[in-house]
Amino acid sequence: MNFSKIVQQQLKHDTPYAWFLRDQASVSPIFYRKYLKELDEWIEAYLDCYLVSQRAGKSLLPTLEMSDWGSIFVTAITTI
Repeated sequence: MNFSKIVQQQLKHDTPYAWFLRDQASVSPIFYRKYLKELDEWIEAYLDCYLVSQRAGKSLLPTLEMSDWGSIFVTAITTI
């Protein structure tokens, strides 16, 4: 599976941000459990894209900016 450049760019930015959003939401009093569950589902879908790319031998991990904590999360989860 080879994702288009546009999809790769979107995944590069949206996946780490989704983790950041979920992390911040988990300590916010305005987010209900059902919203956290939805954010978890988004993150899982993003991570699935990384796993699919790795299995196809076209890993998206090198596109991530490793100074971003969300990118570190993505790398840690998908390389276990």
